[in-house]
Order: sequence, then C-alpha cells, then structure tokens
Amino acid sequence: MRGIEPDGYLAMTMDEVITFYVALDFSCKFFVSGAGDAYREHFITTQLGNEEDFEEVRTSYLQQATFIMKDLEANYAIVHERFKRSMEKLATYEVE
Repeated sequence: MRGIEPDGYLAMTMDEVITFYVALDFSCKFFVSGAGDAYREHFITTQLGNEEDFEEVRTSYLQQATFIMKDLEANYAIVHERFKRSMEKLATYEVE
C-alpha cells in the first residue's frame, strides 16, 4: 500500500485490493460457520464477554465487511471476477 492519498483514500494495488477482498470474505465465512460457533464458545468461556457481546461484535463486523465488499465489487468489477476464478481453481485442487 502506498498510503493515504490527498483525497483521503487509501492507495492500493489491484493485488492488494484482491487480497483484502479475500480476507474479508474468509473472515465473514469464519463468523457464520462452525468455526465461528467454536469461537463464540471460546469468547464466552474465556470471559471476553457474554453471548450478547459476541453477537454484537459479529453483527457489527459482518455489516461493515459486507458494506466494504459491496463497494469493492462496485468499484472494481474485476475483483469479483478474479476472486470467483480463484475459488473455482481451489475447488478443483487435488492434494497429491
């Protein structure tokens, strides 16, 4: 990343935008999967907060991430297409 531009936007290369998009997508999937459920249990048992606190954090994160991802898709249509192609390649990847 090159830093903050004079207009207040963060300057990123296309690879950085795609990496950021993938990280957001992955973390959203984490929160709504079994891994997110396991993290909820950890959150509560380690007394980081209660169920209500966790739901507030998760909901807030998912809303913000969704907003950012939609903005990226709208402004960088290529991001969404490259991401879909990458996921298709991963889906067909075979471990030897």
